[in-house]
Amino acid sequence: MNNEIIVNISTEEEKTYIVFNFEQPIKLEITSDSKETIKNVFYEILNHVISDNFITFKFIRTGEDLYNDITEKYIQDLNNELEALKNNFTNPTEESK
Repeated sequence: MNNEIIVNISTEEEKTYIVFNFEQPIKLEITSDSKETIKNVFYEILNHVISDNFITFKFIRTGEDLYNDITEKYIQDLNNELEALKNNFTNPTEESK
């Protein structure tokens, strides 16, 4: 199954977030350089990948600014990483055939 998740940018209380619009949205603050936060968001996304088989992200640009440029590149890289992970996953039922 291939699920496309819409991603957009949101600003709240002077903070800007990349929002992954899962059933329960996952937010990543763009202006934070916390490696722990980035790691936690990636683990949340990875859990969705494992449970939903495969996910791709589609970024909806809201302007022509640096935040949109950064988010677009981030989503491209994330989709590439997820594609690489998908290619490395082995389906146990296929192995037993």
